[in-house]
Amino acid sequence: MGNLHFIRGSISARRLIFIVLFSLLSFCLATRLYGQGSQVPSEFSPVQAHWFSYTIRNGYLTVQPNLNAQIHGKQQRALKTEDKTQPNQLTVKATKTKNPQIIYHLTKADHTLTIMVKNKNQVRIERIPTVPQAVPYLLYDQKGETVSFRLGDSEKGNTNKISATTYKSFWHLWLAHPQETKEELLPILHLLNPKWALTKQFEEIKLQLLASTRTHNPPDRKKWGEWLADLGHSSYSKRLAATQNIYAQGPSILPFLLELNLSDFDSEQRLRIRNLKTSLTQQKIESPHQIAQWLRHDPQVWVSLLSSPEASSRVIAYDYLQKLRPENSVQFDPQAALLIRISQLEKLRQEIK
Repeated sequence: MGNLHFIRGSISARRLIFIVLFSLLSFCLATRLYGQGSQVPSEFSPVQAHWFSYTIRNGYLTVQPNLNAQIHGKQQRALKTEDKTQPNQLTVKATKTKNPQIIYHLTKADHTLTIMVKNKNQVRIERIPTVPQAVPYLLYDQKGETVSFRLGDSEKGNTNKISATTYKSFWHLWLAHPQETKEELLPILHLLNPKWALTKQFEEIKLQLLASTRTHNPPDRKKWGEWLADLGHSSYSKRLAATQNIYAQGPSILPFLLELNLSDFDSEQRLRIRNLKTSLTQQKIESPHQIAQWLRHDPQVWVSLLSSPEASSRVIAYDYLQKLRPENSVQFDPQAALLIRISQLEKLRQEIK
């Protein structure tokens, strides 16, 4: 009987050892496979995976704290590599509150990268080269309802590719500078969220925009102007009807409202316009179809699409832009040689801001 207990005990012990070893092996394999699949520097994982989630909502980079993140007050993490030929140093400071604040500062052999997030959608990304001609200077600065982008800095020994320019959203920036966004900005954003299929989403948005010209007519901007005037009408029913008509247009009217100079309106109109913008902005604009519907009425979007490499896309953009601005002839030839198109586009961009 004693021998039987001994045998059973031995089997249990072996089984326990086998389970422990198998668990350790599975963990190691999973860690290895995850690292290979994501191709994200491990030093970003604390903020990327555990503390915050990153999305593009209504055209802007947005940060949300993860509900299960274990952050108490402020936490800071500093890492250094042992490889002296590639001296990477990263400092992460994060505060988990209703309005999260994050500061990354990554020092590499040839540049520094700083990412600062404040109040969910105020984002500043700055890459500064420390070795001439290593990488171009980059600045992405998102505040409120605008995005500022700059690429290249002659003072740092780099060619000034894109001077500081302001755009209405992240998608406006990408449409205006697709190659530079894809090659320079996206690799940085993928550090935050490696699962973002942003290139695929952008191509779908572009296809939806071009396809929408066959099924949707340009808006009646004259009618929109009449509704804006009625927001200050002496009749309450007129003001209410105008508000409802504008709201019924959905997020696609937002670019038009954002272009308005509020000083041109009285106090009643300004209040209603602000409330309309707030209400429309709170609607989720996330799918490619929704984003295309939101962008469709904005002339700047179609000016950007005039730089498409495909002649068919340029022709569609030209025709729709002409319909959006019937009172102004669009001075652009979608079939002209590249240098001529570049010159014409520069003039159009100055005209349509």
